[in-house]
Amino acid sequence: MWTLIMAMIVGGAAAGVIKLHLSGTGIHKRNKNCAHIKSHRPLSRDGVYTIYPAPGMNKTVFCDMSTDGGGWTVIQRRIDGETIFFRNWKEYKNGFGHAEDKYWLGDSFSHSNNSYFSVRDADNDNHKANCADTFKAGWWFNACINRNLNGKYRQASRKDSTELSWYHWGDSWRSLKSAKMMIRSVQIA
Repeated sequence: MWTLIMAMIVGGAAAGVIKLHLSGTGIHKRNKNCAHIKSHRPLSRDGVYTIYPAPGMNKTVFCDMSTDGGGWTVIQRRIDGETIFFRNWKEYKNGFGHAEDKYWLGDSFSHSNNSYFSVRDADNDNHKANCADTFKAGWWFNACINRNLNGKYRQASRKDSTELSWYHWGDSWRSLKSAKMMIRSVQIA
């Protein structure tokens, strides 16, 4: 149980105080991720929320509450070319951009399909060249790529592997208009 006090001010003077005693689940808890928010507030809408993934840590994130049951934490979103994604390790680790718009959440560096995250100043791929430098993006490169969701943004569709693209989306390099990567725990709660 906790207490909420609301003071009403009219013309600079206190007009009244309302004191409410509240109890219940999820209202006062710190949400670990977007799935946690959705499970405690099922009517939550897409938008910016603050989550607390670890003790003493908070992150401002965009939560997708409508796709496939909702509760998705967006870790990357590209909708135009205003935010450049060809950055160094520190910038990817800390995150960049704005959660309500275009951004990279940060600290999302676990390996994916035996590929490790590489950027222009940290070559962790399995190729003799630095794939991040070659393809102008930070990504989970292996022996370079067949996808580049952090590549350069182009308004017109072209066939260029350094651009925001996914090769297996039509069996050729085509510039994509937008991209969004989301994560959600297997157990929503």
